[in-house]
Amino acid sequence: MNIKSSINKEAANNNTKKSAINRSCAQKEEPISYDNIFDAIDEEKATFLKDDSDLAIAIRDILAGGKISNSAEHQFALKRIEQLWGAKPDTELAIELNKLADLICKYEERFLS
Repeated sequence: MNIKSSINKEAANNNTKKSAINRSCAQKEEPISYDNIFDAIDEEKATFLKDDSDLAIAIRDILAGGKISNSAEHQFALKRIEQLWGAKPDTELAIELNKLADLICKYEERFLS
């Protein structure tokens, strides 16, 4: 048996296994449907999602504007810094962390000193 036929045979076996798993899962699970999203999540989860969304929007606006304009934005930036703390260097999260830290420093030097 050559390498190519061995690889093809192994791929076929993997596809057969995947198909069997998919059929097994499909037979056991019924689709879930909700008329209202709040039937799927509780109030605590909905509040968390809203707060997380509000934070993401505020941070997007702060970074786009290149400044922190008020106390509310300052609090959003501090909260996001906490989430980003420990980001690996040279990643998008680390870049966001550095930008927010610079903006916070500028805001605090101007308004809190």
